[in-house]
Amino acid sequence: MIKTFITVKGKSERCPRKNIKLLPYVLRQCSSYLDITVITDDLSIKRICGEYNVDCFIEDKSVQTCEFNSIYNYLVQTNQLDTIKEFVCLPVTQPIRNNETIMNVAYSDLTGYDFVTTYSIVPNRKIFLLNDDFTYQYDSYERKGSLCKDTKMIDGYVYKIKTESLVRIIASNNINHEFWNNSKIKFVKNTTGIFLDVDEPRD
Repeated sequence: MIKTFITVKGKSERCPRKNIKLLPYVLRQCSSYLDITVITDDLSIKRICGEYNVDCFIEDKSVQTCEFNSIYNYLVQTNQLDTIKEFVCLPVTQPIRNNETIMNVAYSDLTGYDFVTTYSIVPNRKIFLLNDDFTYQYDSYERKGSLCKDTKMIDGYVYKIKTESLVRIIASNNINHEFWNNSKIKFVKNTTGIFLDVDEPRD
């Protein structure tokens, strides 16, 4: 099975404990065919992982890290930095999942790429965007839904990353910029058909 990491922070500012509440959705669907380790700073997660027979690694809660730091620190502390050559990263904030898409990413060939992630087809509704004074941001004589053309959007539904690329990204001054702007990215279409990224309670 493909080595997979799920990072779950106990604290969430806009949507309290959202990651903890969403974790079972991911484990219920994916724990039977992915080799999952949950990395968390919250001890209560261990009980959830136990229900799905999934490994749980408790990281130092006093150290504020992003998900890439969490995975890197885990690999270093468990002496697996040189043995795990690539891995899948599953965010928990997208609970509506599609096994086909996950497997397409998990078994993607990363030759020539740093990582692979997914994109969705979404309607481009920019013709309806407003300025602060409620004027249109984009001028158009027509305001019809038919003018909204479909467009591609990175959705970050699932990732597969080379460990050597992770090391480079962690060593940079700006992890997010290095990840997205200085990496060779392979894209796989998300065939779920629904894009939902839980970011606040109303989601």
